[in-house]
Amino acid sequence: MTEAAGGTLLAMAVVYLFLGSLYWTLIIGSVIPFDVLVTFVLMDAFGLSFNIMTLDGLTLGIGMLVDNTIAMLENLYRHQRLGTSPRQAADRASRE
Repeated sequence: MTEAAGGTLLAMAVVYLFLGSLYWTLIIGSVIPFDVLVTFVLMDAFGLSFNIMTLDGLTLGIGMLVDNTIAMLENLYRHQRLGTSPRQAADRASRE
């Protein structure tokens, strides 16, 4: 369990270095444990075992989650700086 907490804190530190915002870092950091919990619930529901392949898939999924969230937030911030409303900025950023 300490490895999972250490990994989450390390990922949050890297995200903070990229974004420079504690607010967005905490949002992304709170999604990581939720993602892992939902994955374990779904694995149990479908009768999947926890092995190297599922661990690799979970690691890849968390990495993609963090990467896509950073790209989305940067795009959202750019649209907001251009003067669009928050709702329009979110819409345009998600389409790109």
